Amino acid sequence: MKKETNKITDYNYELKQSLKGILGLVMYFVLSYVITLLPYLFGIDYNNLNMIVKQIYLITFCFIEMVLFFFLYKKEIIDGFKDLKKNIKPYFKQCFKAWLVALAVMYLSNLVIVLLRYNITGDLGVASNEQNIRDTLGVAPYYVFLAASLYAPFVEELTFRHSFKKIF
Repeated sequence: MKKETNKITDYNYELKQSLKGILGLVMYFVLSYVITLLPYLFGIDYNNLNMIVKQIYLITFCFIEMVLFFFLYKKEIIDGFKDLKKNIKPYFKQCFKAWLVALAVMYLSNLVIVLLRYNITGDLGVASNEQNIRDTLGVAPYYVFLAASLYAPFVEELTFRHSFKKIF
């Protein structure tokens, strides 16, 4: 009887975690759509808004999404910070080595890509997505800075690391 209870408890826990992961994925993709749809529902033409108003709107929406993700994964986040605080030295030692290796691999792969691009096209220009980011940074610096340094790492890690992991 005790083994059956453990199996049911484990099954309920796994089901709860899977549903949490599905909710995280749905929240990420739905909120990404809602951010563009919301102004139109109130009769506001987003394209005609002042850039400062757009930045405030986007920053506010990103903050709301971060808060929602925080509450969804509150226990995991708090436990992760406790673990980090307890094991900071070994984690730093191990992660710093991995970071150096990843940095070297990134530099080498970028060098190969640039050389291939130059040999194929004769052009050393920046990639189109890089140019788009640079252009947006010039127009909306506050939003890009906050989105790139806080929002994207937080939400994407929780979405793709926690949500996918919980589902599969």
